[in-house]
Amino acid sequence: MRKITPAQLKQILDSHKQWIDSSGKDGERADLSGVNLNLVDLSGASLSGAILSETNFLGTNLSKADLSETNLARTDFWRANLDEVNLSRANLNEANLNEAILSNTKLSEVDLSGTNLSGAFIDKRTVKTSSYSTEELISMGAEIG
Repeated sequence: MRKITPAQLKQILDSHKQWIDSSGKDGERADLSGVNLNLVDLSGASLSGAILSETNFLGTNLSKADLSETNLARTDFWRANLDEVNLSRANLNEANLNEAILSNTKLSEVDLSGTNLSGAFIDKRTVKTSSYSTEELISMGAEIG
């Protein structure tokens, strides 16, 4: 697991925002794969299109973040706050969302193949935006409320 300092994280996030705002002409696409971001406050972060596979977000606050079109394969979101997060078209293949909170979260066109949703709280607004039915989410272990 890679470790980075708060200053390095800020630099990566700032460069990624430039990359997004310039349609890839300036800045650099964020690659935080394999990084330990446990308990970090990333609320409102713009990480659309970032590479975040095998990253640890244990207990991390990602509320209102944009994680659309990101590679989140084998990422650990145990007890993470994903309230109002945009996960549209994200790859969550084999991710761990055990006990994560997904309230008013966008899940359209998301790949949840092999994803652990045990004890994850998913509200009905999130289910409506999901590519999966309530029954499918429950079969993956989610609690729907």
